[in-house]
Amino acid sequence: MVELEPRQLASVIDQWLHTTREAIQLGAEEGRLHSMLTMEATAAEEHHCQPPPPDPSGPETIYTELPDGLITVPEAARKYQINRRTIQTWLNQNRLERKGRMRGSARGGGFVLIDECELVRYMNTPKNRGGRPRKS
Repeated sequence: MVELEPRQLASVIDQWLHTTREAIQLGAEEGRLHSMLTMEATAAEEHHCQPPPPDPSGPETIYTELPDGLITVPEAARKYQINRRTIQTWLNQNRLERKGRMRGSARGGGFVLIDECELVRYMNTPKNRGGRPRKS
């Protein structure tokens, strides 16, 4: 639920009343009017709740020491017995978020860091296997 200031709430209520009056004058059915207003409110709330997209041009954080809660990709692959390329694929498909890099050399390099909790959460989510259903 979105918290609104009193001024914003008054504006939303005025808009809703104006839209409702217009719809009734045009002969809209009450059920259809309700569903239309519900869909509009849901869309507005979803738009408000979406996190902003990451800024790809922003500088990547480079760590000299491993911060708490973060793990390197090779270490995660060993610890959770997942192929390293699988984790890289999840990163490339934006299923996991890059949290930074470990300093590997003077020119940068180093291993990509991911949030260990995010990795475990993603591994435990059920996957849609798709394909044809099995015969019973």
